[in-house]
Amino acid sequence: MNLYEANKMIALTVKYVPEVGLLENIGIRVGTSLKIKHRYALGGPVLLRIEDAYTVAVGKEIALEIEVVEVNEELEGEEPHGDEAIVVCDVMEINKEEAAYIE
Repeated sequence: MNLYEANKMIALTVKYVPEVGLLENIGIRVGTSLKIKHRYALGGPVLLRIEDAYTVAVGKEIALEIEVVEVNEELEGEEPHGDEAIVVCDVMEINKEEAAYIE
C-alpha cells in the first residue's frame, strides 16, 4: 500500500522509496519504521513520526509514491522454527553480538 492511504498510528515499514534525494536526508528510506500521525484534509501533507524519534511532513504526491507495509503484515506467514523467534526491533539498537545471534 502507499503511504498516503495507510492507516494512522499503525507501525509501518517502508518497502519502496522513489529517487527523491530529500527523502533520504529526512530519514525515509527502505526499512525505516514510521507511523502516520496526521493526514491533512484537501490533499494536504502527511505528518509522520520517524523511528519514534522525530516528526516530518511529506506532501501527498510523494506519499502516494512511497510503498509501506504494516508491521503485522510483514510478519504474516512467517513461523518460528524450533528455538528461533521472530524479532521486530530497531536495527540501531542491535549490537554485533546480538546481530550474530539473530542470524
